[in-house]
Amino acid sequence: MSLIKKISNNLKPAFYSLSLTLGIFIALQEIHENKNYTRFIIFSLLILFIYLAELYSHWKSKKTKIELNMDFGDEVNELSQTFHKIIMPAGLYLSIIGFGFYNIRSSSIFIVLCIVFITFFILFLNIRAFFEAKTRVEDKTHYVYDLIKFIIFYCLIDVFSNASNNFPANISLYAVCVVGVTLTLITLMLWRLEKVYLYSLLYGFIVSLFMGIVFLLYHAERVVNSLQISLGLLVVFYLTSAVIHHLLMKTFTKGVLFEYLLIIAIVIGITYGIA
Repeated sequence: MSLIKKISNNLKPAFYSLSLTLGIFIALQEIHENKNYTRFIIFSLLILFIYLAELYSHWKSKKTKIELNMDFGDEVNELSQTFHKIIMPAGLYLSIIGFGFYNIRSSSIFIVLCIVFITFFILFLNIRAFFEAKTRVEDKTHYVYDLIKFIIFYCLIDVFSNASNNFPANISLYAVCVVGVTLTLITLMLWRLEKVYLYSLLYGFIVSLFMGIVFLLYHAERVVNSLQISLGLLVVFYLTSAVIHHLLMKTFTKGVLFEYLLIIAIVIGITYGIA
């Protein structure tokens, strides 16, 4: 395939991704800056329409081998596809709205929106590959669902951290929320890997408790701001998720454990050092 053809094939998902990102930014402005909830709802519905329109266009051109018959036992698991392609992007949108509540005037919102644009672009490539039965392309872009989980995690941790700073008496409640979000996202990762077992859920629960404890430690002396806490916990979340992956794939060694523990200690130390 020529370079020009590749670019032309990717113009449509790029356009939809840009439209969604701009729509999210305008919705943030309307609810957090202008306090115009009516316009916020209008732009939210417009974002939903744009996303569903892109899904529908791919569905209309789908290959005949892709059968959507709500039979969860066949080659296409409709429940998983619906959750990953519709519900998770909706969760991404809501988490960004929460993040924008505390960071609408910060440059960090533009960094997050740039990452969101790239994420939606990869997501649309994955969705197109799914409906066109291009297995290799779909497999290469399937990591986008983990990327969405990491963005949701980062945004929600920032929300919980800011809320803890505003209402310090409720910090234990927000730590429990961190545990709940972490466990939910790890369970979703296990579901994608088809590794939802009792022992794997136990790994996830241990990691989730660890994340809640680190969250409390970060807020103990209040020397670290919420963006630093979110970034630090995101790295720790990524590394502990990688440890679970090694355990499930039976590639976990003492060397891997030492390496990850060292990196986690460095990340926490650097976060405090920046503060």
